[in-house]
Amino acid sequence: MTDKTEAQVDRADMVSIVRGEILAEVSSGNCPFAQHVLLVDAMYAIDHQAERLAAMEAVIQQLTSGPAVVAAYAVGELCVERALRRVGPKQMAAYWAVRRDGFALNKQGEWEYEPMPSSRTDEFLERCRFADVNEAIAAAVLKHEEEAQ
Repeated sequence: MTDKTEAQVDRADMVSIVRGEILAEVSSGNCPFAQHVLLVDAMYAIDHQAERLAAMEAVIQQLTSGPAVVAAYAVGELCVERALRRVGPKQMAAYWAVRRDGFALNKQGEWEYEPMPSSRTDEFLERCRFADVNEAIAAAVLKHEEEAQ
């Protein structure tokens, strides 16, 4: 069984209290039918939202519990970003792109306009993606120093 955070326990207690109050009001017999229906609807809505929140918290916990993955580096105003590239029908590989203001640095150290993902050709990806993060960072540093002069 997983340990619950204080917020999760507080929320579960609050849901339980509200449900208890709704059930008490409904079963008291003093509740008109229309109000009875609204209260039961509210109870189910509370249960549904609590389930959705618990599911979202589980996803967040799963995403944040693993090892960290660095997805970008900054070199001055240049951004070295991890870019996934399809290498097979169901396979993706991580490559690195050096970007600035809608342009990508190619392996020859020149800026090229970077088209929308659906318009990027294999040739463009071959020219403007680095297989190794160190190679991409080195190209970004070299370009940054060149442009600083």
